[in-house]
Amino acid sequence: MLQRVGIIFQEPKGTRKKQESCSSKKFFAYEPQALGVFGFDTTTELDDAFFKNPKVVTHAVQYISMLSKAVNLLGPDIEVVNSILHNLGQKHRDSYGVKASFYPPMGKALVETLEELIGPKRFTAKVKESWVECFQAMSYEMVQSSGSRRHSC
Repeated sequence: MLQRVGIIFQEPKGTRKKQESCSSKKFFAYEPQALGVFGFDTTTELDDAFFKNPKVVTHAVQYISMLSKAVNLLGPDIEVVNSILHNLGQKHRDSYGVKASFYPPMGKALVETLEELIGPKRFTAKVKESWVECFQAMSYEMVQSSGSRRHSC
């Protein structure tokens, strides 16, 4: 499974920028309540100007970068990844007001974006299944408050 997940971050130059942009567009369309985390209200128009806003661009870049780093640490370093994700989740919840309900639409947006950008020949059903499972495990770690239960990816 790790190989199927990791292959996505070895794509040709330019794919990452598309991942950032498309994933953000899908996420905010699925979860308009998340606009409040960035200081926008839910009636904000999701137009090109919105997606060029520095807050939105910065988050998109950081999100895809974090995923890439987490994927690179999977396997023998899973406890390190889990600890990082747990701390990141606490920060997002406590400092930014991110709700646990935001994670499923974020995962859906990510998987759909990867599927569109990579295409069906490379983003097979097995790769999709691996990404869904991995994102669920990572988001689980981010929403946990105790950190006592661990899932592996």
